[in-house]
Amino acid sequence: MHAKNFATMSSAKKIVLLVGAAAAAAALYYGLNWWEAHRSVPPTVAWGTVDMRTVDLMFETSGRIALLAKEEGERVKKGDPLGELDLRALKIERERTAAQLEGLDADWKLALEGYRTEEIDAARAQAEAAESSAKLAQTTLARTQKLYRAHVASDQALDEADLARLTAGLRPEEIRAKKAARDAGEAALKALDYQIDVASRIESPVDGVIRSRLLEPGDMASASKRVYEIAVTSPKWVRAYVTEMQLGFIKEGAPARITTDTTPAYEATVGYISPEAE
Repeated sequence: MHAKNFATMSSAKKIVLLVGAAAAAAALYYGLNWWEAHRSVPPTVAWGTVDMRTVDLMFETSGRIALLAKEEGERVKKGDPLGELDLRALKIERERTAAQLEGLDADWKLALEGYRTEEIDAARAQAEAAESSAKLAQTTLARTQKLYRAHVASDQALDEADLARLTAGLRPEEIRAKKAARDAGEAALKALDYQIDVASRIESPVDGVIRSRLLEPGDMASASKRVYEIAVTSPKWVRAYVTEMQLGFIKEGAPARITTDTTPAYEATVGYISPEAE
């Protein structure tokens, strides 16, 4: 009985030893094949990873979000509109500023062109009438001649001064002041146009995929709050690691081919060689 059990155990040990030897031989075989395959890799072949570059998007100004056009996972092209703030208050302010600019522009053009001929003729007629009144007063009002003449002369002097002002026009300093006011109004209008057309909107600066959507319509946005995070898809960058021996075979601007386990090969270009080893 004991002899039979001993024979059975010996047979089992032999089988285990044979299986272990076969496994070791297989591992050695595949290991040698792997080592041989990698030993024969050309010096211009390297392994690496695809870099994921992202862009964070925020509104340039503060306000309540009225519209967000894309969801997470959607692809976008450069220039695609992605979001917009509520513009109602800004548009009302623009209308008020535009009306003010129209008045400032009219004042500046009036100062530049001078007074109309009709205004100058009316002032001249008024001065001549005052002069006639002065002459009449000198011959008809003997007892109050001195007092009345002084009164008429005062009116005449005022009319003549007004005529001189209309004829000469505004001083150069006054014209420059009105132009400066007009230019300031124009700059204010341009600033509002920028707020409406640029600062209150966001668009994609790159081709990519929406990785994160961090705010929703109705939220208050600002220049410090991220709205979208976009993963850049074009151009793609691959970070490859090479040995010191391979550096002599790689040049910036040289053509390259990128292969993966799941996609077709990509034609590429060596864009940059780091001056520092990792």
